[in-house]
Amino acid sequence: MQVKYIVIMIILLIFLYLNLSENQDIEKMISTNFSADNKIKKINLIKPGEKVEILDLPYCKKNFKVEYGSNINFILNDGKKIYQDVIKPFQQIAYIGNNKQGLVQISWKKSFFTFNKKPVPLELHLTHQDPKSGKITRIIFPLSLESNITENFSINNSINKIGKLSLLLKKPTDVPNLIKGTINTGKIARFNVCDSDKYIIEQNKFFIAESPNNETIMIAKPQKFDKKLGLSIIKNLLEPDYDFINPKKN
Repeated sequence: MQVKYIVIMIILLIFLYLNLSENQDIEKMISTNFSADNKIKKINLIKPGEKVEILDLPYCKKNFKVEYGSNINFILNDGKKIYQDVIKPFQQIAYIGNNKQGLVQISWKKSFFTFNKKPVPLELHLTHQDPKSGKITRIIFPLSLESNITENFSINNSINKIGKLSLLLKKPTDVPNLIKGTINTGKIARFNVCDSDKYIIEQNKFFIAESPNNETIMIAKPQKFDKKLGLSIIKNLLEPDYDFINPKKN
């Protein structure tokens, strides 16, 4: 009996060692790639099925603070994303760097990114617009899908709140079903960020890139997300939304 417990303990120690080594390697890659003065890298045009490695992008300091209020609107599903448009975007303020910007849309999408060569299953996008220039900035949260077992995918060990980035979607029944060829209108939902949500949303370091459409893309480290809810979102989406990383046709 004692031998059995010793074997189990050895296996657990090996698992913890490998997990720690992987996280240390990732942090080393990030610190090597970190610079407060890094120039924004342009993402090249990619074809459906291709992936972009997040760790290949510059990792920079960029403050992101929010003063979001309340927004009530329908949750929609156009097959590329599940989203809610913000009715009064410039009453939903975010400070990105030194610029004041308005939140125009909240959306969930299948991802075309990888993190440490592992596919990112799902993303949360907070899309903002500068009221003066009209320039778009997307804050992207890569989402790992977690159950009761902590996966190795997320490296932000200071946050142990699963599913807090659900924001509008609290359970699988909140997700509008996929109806190919049309926009499916789901339920009306209120978007309102509380203090605990801000703890996860507000950041000061991001992987940064620029899309071919000249949109600034700021990607946080992967965050934990409820597995059941995440799989329901993925099931009701088609391919990843490549629109914002391919030039719009006039």
